Amino acid sequence: MMPNFNPAGCGGADLAPGDPEAEFRAAEDGMAMADNSLFGRIEVTGGDRLDLLHRLSTNSLTGLPAGGVASTVFVTDKGRVIDRVIVSAREDSLMLITSPGAESLLTRWIEKYTITEDIRFRTVTDETIMISLVGPRIISMVSAMLGFPPGKNASVTLARGETQLFIVHAQDSRSDIANIITDKAAAPHLVDTLGALPGAWWIGRRAYEGFRIASGIPGFPGELNEAYNPFECGLRGSISFTKGCYIG
Repeated sequence: MMPNFNPAGCGGADLAPGDPEAEFRAAEDGMAMADNSLFGRIEVTGGDRLDLLHRLSTNSLTGLPAGGVASTVFVTDKGRVIDRVIVSAREDSLMLITSPGAESLLTRWIEKYTITEDIRFRTVTDETIMISLVGPRIISMVSAMLGFPPGKNASVTLARGETQLFIVHAQDSRSDIANIITDKAAAPHLVDTLGALPGAWWIGRRAYEGFRIASGIPGFPGELNEAYNPFECGLRGSISFTKGCYIG
């Protein structure tokens, strides 16, 4: 299925109405693609970027190498969830993938605890699109097609002509998802390329939400909010028990 995808107005454009039950089965079978451009994307630079985020969140980020990916949770001073974030390290920056609409909330909270640290934030959500590949079968197919190594919890930047694709592969016990981030101008070509994959389905938000809930993946603001702590959201895998103190 091809999406009714409008890159000019992208930012999470709805897919054309389809068959949610069939789309859900495709996600369960590991052969689904979703336009998740509504998820936040923040570029972080500055020499203290890893150190500060390490000290402020639940997982260990110190020493995360370029190409490394980690899931971490930012919590209040009472240990309640602000957001779960995918952190991907590049040579000179970090890419943070947040929940939809959580970019300002997260950056304001981090800046509250920033004193003299060298760190800068640039929200790039509106400048880019993000296509999520759901499941190991489609990730392996796209890996072979685009030529990126299918490493778990790893990221890579690929150049395709004048286009750059930034691929973030994040896997835990509940999900195996690779997110492809690129400029809006590249959206039509990327959609055409992915649409040619045999057996792959574009899925809409209804099917993706069903897959998320069935997989036990917490979402914002339903589960990821200040009413719960990370353990209540099933985010034990995003917590380090040896890193030392952090906020909350």
